[in-house]
Amino acid sequence: MFAFSLSALLPLSEFDLVAWTMIGFGLGACRFTYRSLMIGAAAAAGSSEPGSDEMEGLAAVTTIGVFAAPIGVLAWGVMIDVTSSPVTVAVGASGIVLVAAFMGLALRKESALSDDPT
Repeated sequence: MFAFSLSALLPLSEFDLVAWTMIGFGLGACRFTYRSLMIGAAAAAGSSEPGSDEMEGLAAVTTIGVFAAPIGVLAWGVMIDVTSSPVTVAVGASGIVLVAAFMGLALRKESALSDDPT
């Protein structure tokens, strides 16, 4: 996403092609891995508690996705109208990096707490 926002700011046609190639590979890889990883994680989370069913986790993930997807699309459209496309993409990429860093720190903290023998 950062490469896409930079490709719109730099007037080099070769860089634009490289950026779109990187975006294509990234989106293609994410598209084919995201769904299976999400379903597997939801099924594992739903069956981790005693007496629970895998379908409960899948139903929760599907319900959240149904309600959250339109909000994300609406926010994306409003931001493109208010700012420019490169700024919107750069803000989206920054948000993804921040969320990934926050989740990584939370997982590291959880892992450190579970490794503590006391």
